[in-house]
Amino acid sequence: MYDEDNSPVDLLLEAGGHGDIQQIQKLIDSGIDVNSQNEGETALLLASINGHANAIEHLIKLGANINHQNNKETALILAVTNGHVDVVKALVKINADQTIKDQGKTALDYAKNKSILSALK
Repeated sequence: MYDEDNSPVDLLLEAGGHGDIQQIQKLIDSGIDVNSQNEGETALLLASINGHANAIEHLIKLGANINHQNNKETALILAVTNGHVDVVKALVKINADQTIKDQGKTALDYAKNKSILSALK
């Protein structure tokens, strides 16, 4: 599944994007910083984009910055804009900052789905 020729950081980002908690843990145990970035992207952001709530909770337990912004987007904004209700609920439960703005809009401003709106309140 993973291209072992990739850098450890890229492997962590891939694992986040796939929601692969075992691979995430293996890489963190090997000394990779949970907040490692490639062009502003982190494992947490990629897990959020792809709807992996369990991976997000695990990454937060490992010390991931819940409010990290790539190009001003946070994991919460990405979960909202991608329609991942379970991820939104997980991030709200662990106190993601709902006031951070991307292009002048908060996660609540981006929410169009009633399930997501209720998860943000």
